[in-house]
Amino acid sequence: MEFVLTESHRLFKESKNDEQYCYIKGKIQLNQINNIKWKNKKIKLYTDKHGENDLGNIDVFVFQNQSYYLEGDWGILELNARELIVRLT
Repeated sequence: MEFVLTESHRLFKESKNDEQYCYIKGKIQLNQINNIKWKNKKIKLYTDKHGENDLGNIDVFVFQNQSYYLEGDWGILELNARELIVRLT
């Protein structure tokens, strides 16, 4: 996935001429998952400007008491996980 970095992030760089933000590729990894609920599941592929498939944004990402709530164009995902790892590349 692509992350947007703000100026306060240590890896921030000025955006390229043809881009609105500073983007960096990475992954979100959730480990020891249980109680997965995928509501309003929608799989709609968009194509980004590089011709790659894009499932849309994560518009909402909330963590509370080992529970995660994610919402985007692809639906709503609720789950419990013991560990979250974010890797930027």
